[in-house]
Amino acid sequence: MLHFSMLMILVAWLFQARGKEIYPAKIFANKNRDILEFTCSTYGLKDGFQNHSTFHIYLCRNGFGIDTKISFQDATFFIDEKKKDNAGNYSCVFSVDRYSYKEVRGHGLNSIFITVNDSFTPAEIILPETSVKAGSDVEIQCTSLKLPERNQKGNIYAFLDKNGTVIQVNIWDTVKNEVRFTLKEVTTQDAGTYICFVMSEPCPFPEKVHGVNEVDLHVTDALWERNILRLIFSAGVIIFACFILIFDFKTSHPSSKFRRDV
Repeated sequence: MLHFSMLMILVAWLFQARGKEIYPAKIFANKNRDILEFTCSTYGLKDGFQNHSTFHIYLCRNGFGIDTKISFQDATFFIDEKKKDNAGNYSCVFSVDRYSYKEVRGHGLNSIFITVNDSFTPAEIILPETSVKAGSDVEIQCTSLKLPERNQKGNIYAFLDKNGTVIQVNIWDTVKNEVRFTLKEVTTQDAGTYICFVMSEPCPFPEKVHGVNEVDLHVTDALWERNILRLIFSAGVIIFACFILIFDFKTSHPSSKFRRDV
């Protein structure tokens, strides 16, 4: 309880320094099809505010207020999950005095992060050779006719995904409209299914991504090939030695017919 009180005092002090008394609240989420229902709650957080019957409750995304409602305890906000701009980290704060939500800055006691399916663009992946030997380098090319909007730096980021995990990130070449990834000295652990996708920001990643297509990379272990060659060579040596022994035996022991003729 002491830790919570210190947290409340700290947050309040930070906003008082800006001329605003804002306090952290709790946030809960419920999903109905593509609509996210956020509930901001001040339950159990109103100690010291017994003389107030209503509060101004704010929904924040990435620390910035985006909406506000008046309530005694709970306030519900609705967010369209399909809109790209709605991706981010959501939390709630509240105040006794009324402020424009555009002026509110802060983070709640907890937060909920949501991703938007439209936050990435699938790309086409090209793999010249789908089967390579271990130890060789593999170049993978990604292209796309559709690209997301550039970020503030003017960049677009391309991601190489293997078996559902991003393994490389590169900046998209807007002149050639492509990006290339290189896997150095591949091993059998590099074998798998690869896809490409692009985003205007390097993170966060959506929970589920896909490419225009996917390719399977197979890596042949060179050690296994060497062992096969050694086995074939050893078998050849043994067969050759057997022929030498048979030839030596025949030359050392003439046939009985040859002995009678002598």
